[in-house]
Amino acid sequence: MSIDRFTSRVPFMTLLMSALAIAAWCAPVAIPHLQYDRSAIAAGEWWRIVTCHWTHFSLDHLLWDVAAFTLLGALCEFRNRRTFLTCSAFSAVLIPGAIWILLPQMQTYRGLSGIGSAVFTLLAVDLLFSQNRTATRWHVTAGVIVVLTLFVAKIMVEIASSRTIFVRSTMGMVPVPLAHAVGAVTGAICATLSNLNPSHTITGVRRFPGKFRRRAATSR
Repeated sequence: MSIDRFTSRVPFMTLLMSALAIAAWCAPVAIPHLQYDRSAIAAGEWWRIVTCHWTHFSLDHLLWDVAAFTLLGALCEFRNRRTFLTCSAFSAVLIPGAIWILLPQMQTYRGLSGIGSAVFTLLAVDLLFSQNRTATRWHVTAGVIVVLTLFVAKIMVEIASSRTIFVRSTMGMVPVPLAHAVGAVTGAICATLSNLNPSHTITGVRRFPGKFRRRAATSR
């Protein structure tokens, strides 16, 4: 198998990012130096803005975040790796930025769920655009809309109750629904901009088997 074919079939960037979260958990002595720490960032430790996403407070926190991100990230990467990486990069910076500005009382932050929220909405909105372009079955579009609505409702419930729905608050962990909301908005914007670009293509559709390409060329 050629390198190009291998990289097109394996979501290696998603797997790499998930592996980094697991590696950070396996090196607990490093976590305090990687987490979002407002005082340390103010002192010039800027790397924490990005590295905080790969640190977690508990094993439960880690497993939920990595499982969701790996699944959603792989699906997004299969569809369009460039858009997936762009979305991940922007959300990794915008989420801590929003926390810095809007939650000045928050001293520490950890977790991959904010970027996970970004890739979730990236996938959902991209699917809506795809369904609109191909005019496929209406129930697929309805299903995506329902899931998106439930996700927005989840964020609203977390904001109202100050509790996470899936992850148990441990070690004094305080939920940060703002991170999920910023991630969701980032994902939706990245998906929209990507689909408004005339050159937007879905990775899985763009690469045709060799036999199909030969037949297509003969029929011209």
